[in-house]
Amino acid sequence: MSFRRRLVTASIASVALVALLMAAATYVAARSLIYRQLDDGLRAAATVPLPDVSMGSAGGPHLGTTERTRVALPLRTPAPDSPAQAPVIFTRVLQAGERAPDGPLEVPKGFAGLKPGETRALTTHVVGTTVRYLAARRPDGRTVIVGAPMDSQLNTLRILLWVLGGLVVLATAVGALGARLAARTTLAPVRQLTGAAEEIAATRDLAHRVSAADGDDELGRMASAFNTMLDALERSQAAQRRLVADASHELRTPLTALRTNMELHLRAATLPPGDQEALQADLLGGLREMSVLVDDLVEAAREEAPLEAERDGLDLAEVAELAVAQARRRHPDVRFALAPLEPTRMTGDAHRLGRALANLLDNAARFSPPGAAVEVGLTGGVVSVRDHGPGIAAADCPHVFDRFYRAVASRGQPGNGLGLAIVKAVAEGHGGRVRAEAAPGGGARLVVDLSASPLLHPSQAALTSSSSVHQDRFTRSA
Repeated sequence: MSFRRRLVTASIASVALVALLMAAATYVAARSLIYRQLDDGLRAAATVPLPDVSMGSAGGPHLGTTERTRVALPLRTPAPDSPAQAPVIFTRVLQAGERAPDGPLEVPKGFAGLKPGETRALTTHVVGTTVRYLAARRPDGRTVIVGAPMDSQLNTLRILLWVLGGLVVLATAVGALGARLAARTTLAPVRQLTGAAEEIAATRDLAHRVSAADGDDELGRMASAFNTMLDALERSQAAQRRLVADASHELRTPLTALRTNMELHLRAATLPPGDQEALQADLLGGLREMSVLVDDLVEAAREEAPLEAERDGLDLAEVAELAVAQARRRHPDVRFALAPLEPTRMTGDAHRLGRALANLLDNAARFSPPGAAVEVGLTGGVVSVRDHGPGIAAADCPHVFDRFYRAVASRGQPGNGLGLAIVKAVAEGHGGRVRAEAAPGGGARLVVDLSASPLLHPSQAALTSSSSVHQDRFTRSA
């Protein structure tokens, strides 16, 4: 069963149930009112003062005698043959200890054993007619039995029942029509969303969007979220295609060089010993370059993914110190000047942050002249790395963090143009940003600004643990 059909069915069932409950409540209230009004009339008749009446030889009533057997009020003797012939309210009086005689309108057995001052009402069928009786025991021992036929009241209740049943059916039909119209209107965004998803699955066209995203209700927000997801998928697919295209372009040159050197190496026996050593050095250098390029490509592809939902609590100063220590081992001929690093607590991916800072340091070391220092600082969540090299042209500053971008001045330097792109991806993944600028006095200054990151906690106390960075460098964020 489709969602629309289930929704319509549930709506119809709800309307029918509500209408049925309302009809039942109306019928019960009307029936209770009719019975209460009838009982009030019988109770009023039972309180009428009883005359002193006796039965004469002719069967007529005689007042003022002491031989009382029974009295019919209004005075009517003998008793009518059936309730249909009875007056609207008829009365029977029994003396104390008197047994009710037989007859269609005599006292029902349910009134036996009444106590003085007690009243009791019941409904019974007499000669095909429904009669409502009420009995009242007087203090003098006499029992007044008051009754009235209630066929007209029952007919009224039957008519009311048919009317209420018709209203329930009508309400259910109107509810069904309204539910179908409401479902068609309400689920229109869902149909558009389903059609868009099916079209995208068939055509793989991520540029398609759902037009029902303008509403401010739940379905409109869902359509808007679907469009946002499509935007993210489209950007991710474009970045993936761009990465593959750029990677194929970057891999083509070293692969060609390696293939050429390998072909020469197959004929190495005919080459002089010096050429053989140079060829082997070129092969090893090409392999190292290929290995670095592949690692950077893998890392660049990994940076496309968002941060894990569960992150580590860390001190950014410790991550920077570790990155500087590793850079000193990789570049023993470069001097790294580490300014006092401000303890900065945040939550994030320590591996990615360390890789980003290492790329910044490697980039600065490549352009630093001999004897010059690479200055590293951390203040207020802002990491800065400055070198004293040739600097960056103003036209290149906005693009140095782009993937595979190589400035004119750096094209003779080793590298593949992915290191700073990884820095940018890591910074943005942690809610920060990057920038490149010319440093006063020459050189370049590259900055990773995490001061506005939602993951930064500058108000927290600095980490005081002095344990090894490798073993207990991070604590779980509270």
